[in-house]
Amino acid sequence: MYAIRPAEFADLPAIQHLRVARARWATRKSIDTPQYRQLTQAEKKTAHPLVVTWDDEVIATTTLIDQPPYTGWTRRESAQRAIGLVRVITTPSPERRLSWLLTSWAVDHAARSEHEWIRICVPAARLAEYWCTDLGWEYVRIHHEQDTALHLLQRPAERMPGPGLAALIKDHVPVSYSLTTSVS
Repeated sequence: MYAIRPAEFADLPAIQHLRVARARWATRKSIDTPQYRQLTQAEKKTAHPLVVTWDDEVIATTTLIDQPPYTGWTRRESAQRAIGLVRVITTPSPERRLSWLLTSWAVDHAARSEHEWIRICVPAARLAEYWCTDLGWEYVRIHHEQDTALHLLQRPAERMPGPGLAALIKDHVPVSYSLTTSVS
């Protein structure tokens, strides 16, 4: 069974291994290796690094950000209750649909923590297209930050029906992880 939990210091070697494996996979597939931008000071204050495991092996990582102050979102969008998903890295194993699993978990987690949206900034157009076409994210717009184009995507928060998601992934992430900041 999959499990999602807060990342621990002991997970750092496994997370680094994921980054290297993903970069090698991207090179073999002639895909640009994702460049992960630095978090802003505001994002760092509410960042919650997470890992997805299978039989205690780290197979994916992401960071949950409360009320993301991303560059590129409008003032109206920034005022909405939203959480952000950043630095998504999954094992390149084709038999696992980890991006789907993380998306399903994130929209459910956002709903359980009384948010309206889950948002993400994707650096590559091809990856943004995959997230929209295969994972149901809504393309909002492109934002240029320095020399990088960021594709802003979002999904409405929604509870996943029935026991389906709970049957796939054991959730060890406190709902309070997404309630550390409030909208003023």
